[in-house]
Amino acid sequence: MSQNQEDREPTRDEVIAWYKEQIQLAKLRHELAELQSKAVQEEAKRLQATMIIAQLTQEPQIQDTSQKNQTPEV
Repeated sequence: MSQNQEDREPTRDEVIAWYKEQIQLAKLRHELAELQSKAVQEEAKRLQATMIIAQLTQEPQIQDTSQKNQTPEV
């Protein structure tokens, strides 16, 4: 580029186009942030459900082993 092109003031239309592009990028970033937030929330729900399932499946095993360790009274 020549020195004249770098030093010139942008036209009104160029400025408007630049701002429109920036607004569009900001909207896309906002949408991406919302989607990432929802993804993190859903992953947390999945992990919580997995932990609940793990706890529910372990409780009977713990009760079974405690009953096996008790000696019957005669």
